[in-house]
Formats: sequence, structure tokens, C-alpha cells
Amino acid sequence: MTTACQVVDIARKELSTTEDPPNSNRTKYGAWYGLNGERWCAIFVAWVFAQAGMDLRKLLGPGIEYTPTLAALGRKLGLEVTRDQIRAGDITLLRFSGRNRIHHVGICAEDGVKPGGLVVTIEGNTSAGVVGSQDNGGCVAQRVRPISSIACVLRPPFDACSPTPPPVFTEPEKVDLAMIAAALTRAKATTIEIGSTGEAVTWLQIGLNRGGRILREDGNFGRQTRAAVLAFQRAHGLAPDGVVGPATWAAIWPG
Repeated sequence: MTTACQVVDIARKELSTTEDPPNSNRTKYGAWYGLNGERWCAIFVAWVFAQAGMDLRKLLGPGIEYTPTLAALGRKLGLEVTRDQIRAGDITLLRFSGRNRIHHVGICAEDGVKPGGLVVTIEGNTSAGVVGSQDNGGCVAQRVRPISSIACVLRPPFDACSPTPPPVFTEPEKVDLAMIAAALTRAKATTIEIGSTGEAVTWLQIGLNRGGRILREDGNFGRQTRAAVLAFQRAHGLAPDGVVGPATWAAIWPG
């Protein structure tokens, strides 16, 4: 029986694998799948599971190289779990800010949602850090993603890990984590309102989206963001003034 530990271990062994030649979408994963030269994040996931003894194409059906199809087929088969239940080995489908559909996928590398609403993943066809394309970056990398960017979590029929695999952070990923923690600290020290722009607004939008809102995480405090802030303040017994200061930050991002 395939186990989640096998899946994560195989994915980790592929870290730093890149396209050859660069910017070609040509990889051993695409060659194996029969679609070499095509975008390959979902193909990488299928390859990893195949090495662990599970054929996702047989399990789910054809077309899983297209991430919306992968999500739809997994949901149809009843494999979807809620984001707060995420654990190592789960297939993690992503929709980044400003996109209107699922367009990227990885494998959860560690059980649970981490402080700050973050999930550790291993992804194909991404970049090694926050700089560069996140969904066509040309390499296998371990990433940390806000839970708000996760649109769907699928759990294939495998055995859970025991014990859970420990986190193994690459140097770029350690930098990512430090940058995220520092950015959130800076944001919470800032008072923002309609018309504000920048990273503090982005963290506000990420935080509101964690609670079920659907805002563009674009760093612009416009009317939709203000409406979401007002609704949040009313729901949490705060003065509904649309201004995000210490009390509102503490409610959106506790700790």
C-alpha cells in the first residue's frame, strides 16, 4: 500500500531538479507522462505518486495534467478534504491572487497548517523562492504557501505517515519563512484604511481571506477591502470604522 511518507520522501529527492534546457518545460516527468514540453506541475505530482506505487491516471481518469480537471475528478471521487485537515502527502491545488481558477498544484510536505496560516509544500514547475514565477518557474522546490491560496486539497487512498515526516527546509525556503514572519510583524505595526497600499494591505487581505472572504490580494485598500473590514469588525465586536489598527490586526492575525 502506498503511504504518505513514501510520497513525500520521493518528492523531496527531486528538489532542485530543473528543466533542460531552461525555459523549455522539458523534464523527465514530462517524458514519462508523454507530454514533454508542456507545463508540468500536475505531471510532477502524477510522477511522484507513480514512483510510490499509485497511478493517479487510473485512479482519477484522463486529463489530470490540467489542474482544474485534476481538482474536479478528485472531488467527483470524494477525495477532497478541508484545508484545515491538510496533512503530508495530500495533493494541494492552488489559486494565486488575481487568478480566476486553479492553476498550480503541489504535494503537502508536512502535517497541518502552520502558525500564520501557512502550509509547507513541494511543487514542480515553480521557483525556489518568492522571486520568479510561482507556477511556471522551471524547478522542483519546497515552498511555504498561505492557506488562502489553497483552493482544493485531495487525499488519495494511501496510508498516513507514522511518524509524520519532519520539515526539511531548503535555504531559499528558510529565507521565505523569515521574510514572511518579518513582513507580517511590520504589517501589524501599521494602521491602514481605504486608500492605503503596500504589503500591510496584502497581509490584511490574506488574513481576511483566511476567514472566508474572496479578495484580490493586490495590496490596494479599496471599497471591497473596506467592506470586508467593516463586516469583520462588526462580527468580532470591534468599532466598525473601516480602519485597521492594533485591535483589528490582533483579531485578524492573533499571536
